[in-house]
Amino acid sequence: MEHLWMSYEAADVSIGRADYCVDILAPEVVLDPDSFVMSARTQRKDHHDLHNLSVHGTSGKISSITVGSIKNRQAIIYDKRAEVIVRNKRHWWTIWQDSLDQLAKQGRIAAPITLDPSDAKQSRVIRIEFRAGKTALKERWNITTWADFFDQFGDLCRQTGQLIRYCEPNPNDRNRARWFNHPLWEIACAEMNDDLLEMRSGVDPDVVKEVHRETHISLLLRNITGYAITHAALNGRKFDDISDHFTDIAEEMSSNLAKSPDKTRKQLRAAKDKYTFITPPCRE
Repeated sequence: MEHLWMSYEAADVSIGRADYCVDILAPEVVLDPDSFVMSARTQRKDHHDLHNLSVHGTSGKISSITVGSIKNRQAIIYDKRAEVIVRNKRHWWTIWQDSLDQLAKQGRIAAPITLDPSDAKQSRVIRIEFRAGKTALKERWNITTWADFFDQFGDLCRQTGQLIRYCEPNPNDRNRARWFNHPLWEIACAEMNDDLLEMRSGVDPDVVKEVHRETHISLLLRNITGYAITHAALNGRKFDDISDHFTDIAEEMSSNLAKSPDKTRKQLRAAKDKYTFITPPCRE
């Protein structure tokens, strides 16, 4: 990058999406979209799209259920065996068999298991996958650098497993919040929490964002300065004229503000709502 005259700092990293999944051998499981329960916290603005739910399948058989938006937070439970067969991803049989053999050696399963790809009753694998898009990573958790990611992604996954749950429906209890988690969900969350233990800080995301407020302000200032310098170059300004050009830009921005104060006021409020966790109260 230096040879190309392109320098960057840790804050210049942009992480657009992160996925984590657990595969579980579960031949007898039948997927049911009505078994998903979303926490009451999903009513909050930054979680509203968790109510998006899509179901896919063939011949009346459900093969996958997706909750949420890929831009924010998403949880998916689906028949991975079916996908492997349709897309001819034969390497997964080797991976799964090796994992089962290791579990048998470690005594974590009672007896060795040999997968038979031709028989769904002996080889159906259900995948539970958590996905975090840019909205969840950057705006909710303020994960903007690799250091942030390795420090907080485990917390993000843990919270996802709490806000979205795949449960065992109880027909005698209309309060879905009291339904117990399905064993599949318990296994997946336990495996994730154990595997991602080193990627957890235990800090509430709102607190973390407040701590990083000054860092974000500094990043915005650098971006503004960079755009202003580019603006000067496109207008043919020389180095000695840049300071005056900055003043000209400020005057032009103030003039535009005077022409459309209502529009600017709305933009300010929108920015305030979007960056509640990293900006001081706006004064109007």
